[in-house]
Amino acid sequence: MLKELDIKNAIKILPYKYYKLILIMGLKDRQISGILKKISLEFGYDYINLNLKLSEKLIRLPFDERCFYVEEYVNEIIESYHGSLLILDNIEILFEKHLKINPLLLLKNLSRYRRMLAFHIQKGASIPMGAADFYAGLKQRFPERDGMYFLPDQVIIYDKKRMEMELNDQISFLILDEKTAIQWLRRELEKKPQTYQEIQPKFLQELHQMKHEKLPELLDLLEENFLQDEKGRWYVPDPSKQSDLEKLRKKTLLKEFEEYKNSTGRLKVFRTEAIRAGFKKCWKDKDYATIVKIGERLPESILQEDSSILMYYDNAITRMGEDHV
Repeated sequence: MLKELDIKNAIKILPYKYYKLILIMGLKDRQISGILKKISLEFGYDYINLNLKLSEKLIRLPFDERCFYVEEYVNEIIESYHGSLLILDNIEILFEKHLKINPLLLLKNLSRYRRMLAFHIQKGASIPMGAADFYAGLKQRFPERDGMYFLPDQVIIYDKKRMEMELNDQISFLILDEKTAIQWLRRELEKKPQTYQEIQPKFLQELHQMKHEKLPELLDLLEENFLQDEKGRWYVPDPSKQSDLEKLRKKTLLKEFEEYKNSTGRLKVFRTEAIRAGFKKCWKDKDYATIVKIGERLPESILQEDSSILMYYDNAITRMGEDHV
């Protein structure tokens, strides 16, 4: 249980940090909000209910336009307070998907110039199923188009727009890294099963590999993510077999991650998917030190642009700090 003294001790070391941010994450807990309000009154810190303040500004805008103004409004709210430390309570609104922002990156950038303490309520709910079962459920319940799932009334509109724009001919799907490579292959093989010889020329045509990305060979991508029929054609597996492929792929990625752990120096070329898989396992094992150690060896651009990797890295730093307070 987080105590008032823990928070006060963390505040003391903020002036010595580059990012002057304390991020508290936990289940819904009125006691923590009460502690924050008490600290605010005791030391004269500004207390902000961010959900309330930001909602008051966003509610005036159309739903689909709010993402364009959210960062500007958060800045306005922060700038309207002039205390030595800001306490941001109830920041869950920043994690709303329709706002399309990276909450951790936003808070970090703001905290370079202002001391801030933020409390985020985690939902804390786990999904008792694997990805294969999840996607099987999606296919059973919702129409699928181009790797996306729609409500019945939405798919009619999408099909109409798709025909008008002749989507298949006008949009090119660029392959930048392992994740987009798998997406491209899935999309291509869902049209029809194809041999390696049929896939390779099209794959190379769309390949625009990022400099840091250690992209597996095309054949390895096929073997790790798809199945082959008796005619040598690769196809998208049904959900019942997908789970076995996921286990094999996870094992391969973690083996790659172990190589990064045992190496030294900056990581210049690597499999981003291996970093994600490794960080996920380390987090589950509470091995925060490894996450931080590997994160410090990654290019700064990866930490800034990949929200998943950044989430594990930032939270691992926070957890390590808590262990030493």
